[in-house]
Amino acid sequence: MAGRRASSSKPSRTGQLQIDGRTAPYKVLVQTSNIGGMGTDSAMFIRLFWCKGDFTEQLVDSSAQVFEPGKQVTSTFSGPDVGEIQRIQIYSSNGEFRSTCHLSHIDVFSSIMNEVFHFPIDD
Repeated sequence: MAGRRASSSKPSRTGQLQIDGRTAPYKVLVQTSNIGGMGTDSAMFIRLFWCKGDFTEQLVDSSAQVFEPGKQVTSTFSGPDVGEIQRIQIYSSNGEFRSTCHLSHIDVFSSIMNEVFHFPIDD
């Protein structure tokens, strides 16, 4: 594997998978850990996985917000209505998750399901 990828095997919720061709708005909150000297200003991408595959990588925009210790970075985007999100990957614009950035957790809010999928990272 080229670079480290922070990911979680499962979110802390269960539910029905619903894919019907609809698009859904998503809100992603990335919480960095409060470890001094750990941060990056690289653009970060998130990839969402469900039981039938994954959807196109979506930018977690850091152009105005920097992934510094103890910060929350929020991004919104639209994608397919995938129902239960089973796992995620996050990585920087150069394809790697640099060890200089340490994440606490990532929350993905699906407004169609009215659910928050919580992914502990601690990496």
